[in-house]
Amino acid sequence: MQADDFFSAREGLRRLLTTFREAGHDLGMAESELAGLSSAAAALDSPLVVMVIGAKGSGKTSLIETLLGEQLSVLNDQSAMPIVVWRYGTHLADQIENDFRESYRPCSALKEFEFIEVPDTCNVSDPDLLKKAYLIADAVLMVFAATDPWDTESFDFMSDLQISVKRPLASVITNIDQRTEEELYAITELQTMRVG
Repeated sequence: MQADDFFSAREGLRRLLTTFREAGHDLGMAESELAGLSSAAAALDSPLVVMVIGAKGSGKTSLIETLLGEQLSVLNDQSAMPIVVWRYGTHLADQIENDFRESYRPCSALKEFEFIEVPDTCNVSDPDLLKKAYLIADAVLMVFAATDPWDTESFDFMSDLQISVKRPLASVITNIDQRTEEELYAITELQTMRVG
């Protein structure tokens, strides 16, 4: 599904939920019975939150920049906080909020997508913080560099979460120009089995 199709479908669903709520109200249904429709419609107005994890140097920030179509200027040392949340803001700003570094950037794509970036999964000492970030996310991207695709840190992280809530999960391989087609095929097969 292309981004335009995704967002138009999302907008159509939001309008449909709003219409159902209004029809229920017109039919005299109790507000408590209609509350779920309102909250579901409001959730569709919020940006989609994507958690991006992977070993240090695997290309997480570059992937996010590619998906957004813009470079994200870094104000301070991003490694000072174990988890960075990229959000839309009219001015460049970084602030510490709820144990995360929230980095606001005037990138219009961040109105539709927010990214939770874990700069180095191994160096996040608080597993509860990782669980918190995972629960905030709508989807998870695990990033692997083709130069070191055998890394298991991200899979260890995902299996250690022990959370009953499942999020859509995809594996992304960066630096593919460093491998032959045969090697990439083997790497892709391995990653597919892991994400499975």
